[in-house]
Amino acid sequence: MKTILEVKGLKTHFFLSRGIVRAVDDVSFTLASGETLAIVGESGCGKSVTAFSIMRLVAPPGRTVAGEVFFEGSDLLLLSEEKMRGIRGNRISMIFQEPMTSLNPVFRIGEQIAEGLRLHLGLTDSEANEQTIRMLELVGIPSPAARYRDYPHQLSGGMRQRVIIAMALACRPDLVIADEPTTALDVTIQAQILELMDRLKTERDMGLILITHDLGVVAERAHRIAIMYAGRIVESADTAEIFRNPLHPYTEGLLASLPQRTQPGMPLQTIPGHVPSLLGDLPGCGFCDRCPRKSWECKTQAPELREVGKGHMVRCWKYS
Repeated sequence: MKTILEVKGLKTHFFLSRGIVRAVDDVSFTLASGETLAIVGESGCGKSVTAFSIMRLVAPPGRTVAGEVFFEGSDLLLLSEEKMRGIRGNRISMIFQEPMTSLNPVFRIGEQIAEGLRLHLGLTDSEANEQTIRMLELVGIPSPAARYRDYPHQLSGGMRQRVIIAMALACRPDLVIADEPTTALDVTIQAQILELMDRLKTERDMGLILITHDLGVVAERAHRIAIMYAGRIVESADTAEIFRNPLHPYTEGLLASLPQRTQPGMPLQTIPGHVPSLLGDLPGCGFCDRCPRKSWECKTQAPELREVGKGHMVRCWKYS
């Protein structure tokens, strides 16, 4: 498999009146064609901001201040906005968390998909309409020719999410970023959406970045996992390796809190303490105050992400 995306030292900060929020602070990873990389972490850890930074969709007061994002050899952060518009939605697509805020409520769903086909692929109106109906059929929308003329509010949450997936895949992208693609959907619909994405990814040999906090989904769907905490990736490895041999104390805590790892009749395990504020500089390890095995180095110096086994990276002084 060839590498299609390489992120190096990505930093995205938000410049507020009360100070600088370091939402993404030195994030690096790679993605190959046909591979699923899951970025996992609790709310506010920087997962979505990482995705928006790759797509160059971070709005003021946010700004990407450092790093490189190589997509098939070109640094996306250095491209003109015109060239980036040619890539965004065409070569790289994003599936957003909430379909009702991603779809324009005053336009029919078919027109919203067809617009991208005309813009990026130069199709005529009739060609774009025909391809749109095929995409709606591909993602499992019943009676696609009739649904083409529906407005978003006329569809269920699961159907709207399928429309978003159809829109993201219409131009046959090489990379798809799915940001919590099954949020607020019931369990049955979640499984259908994830199976659909898996099938289309395999058929089209595209890379997939799956952003989630659901470790159950990750265990079944991802080839590799990157664990994020306080704006940084603290551990990454093959999925099986992460579940079999977690090294970072935060990863250990996440896995220990899974219900299936809790003895019957015992309370669920939790990670004590609180997530640190990202406002201002973190002088040491962001997990230091919650870590059961912290040392003096943890409070004063931030550890680097190091390889401690084949493909197994961890950001912890214990392994430095």
